[in-house]
Amino acid sequence: MAFLAPVSAPSTTRRPDSRRRKIFALTGALVAVVVIAIAIWAILLRDGGGGSDDQPGVGPTVVQVDPGEVVSETVGPAAPFPEDQRDILVRKVRDYVEAATIEPLRSGRPAKGLEPIFDAAALTTLQGPDGAVMLDQGLPEVTGKLSAVTEPVAINALADGTGAWIMASARLNLDVTGRLDNGKLKIIRIGELLFVPDGGDWKVTAFDVVVERSGPGVNAKKGQTR
Repeated sequence: MAFLAPVSAPSTTRRPDSRRRKIFALTGALVAVVVIAIAIWAILLRDGGGGSDDQPGVGPTVVQVDPGEVVSETVGPAAPFPEDQRDILVRKVRDYVEAATIEPLRSGRPAKGLEPIFDAAALTTLQGPDGAVMLDQGLPEVTGKLSAVTEPVAINALADGTGAWIMASARLNLDVTGRLDNGKLKIIRIGELLFVPDGGDWKVTAFDVVVERSGPGVNAKKGQTR
């Protein structure tokens, strides 16, 4: 009997299709572009969009003024200084920072809106040499990030024999950093603000403050109230 030799199966090996190779190549290129775009976006968020003060341009404004220790002294029976009055004083310090520092540095114009913060005697004093110490006007305009942060505001309050609060001092320790088009502006302001009651409100009637400034275009670098 004759046996037939086994017939081998035809080979199924195929050469890669040129069209498929092109699709794979285009897909890989697209993935690479997406990865690069994501990396660039992350860098912009970190260094630019995140408000870094290392890049010039319009930046965010940060103001931080928090309450600190409160000490009360009374001629009559001992009594704590009310929290709502403490909050008013801290808000007044913040208003001062906004009006005397933030607005002039952002706008490049003289400080305004001081009447609700200072009484008539203090406003008159600000028209003289003390104005150069207390107000950050006439300085280079800050176009980048601007931050003004105080140490927690410590308050010492005094009540008379009837229990009425007649005076309070607020400790000011302010650190300001601003990004200019050609460098950085730095302001350190330290001292005391003396408040007196004013029809249910409080106003600054006197101050004892020193200031030190540095940066491009800053002329009056140091000063102290008289």
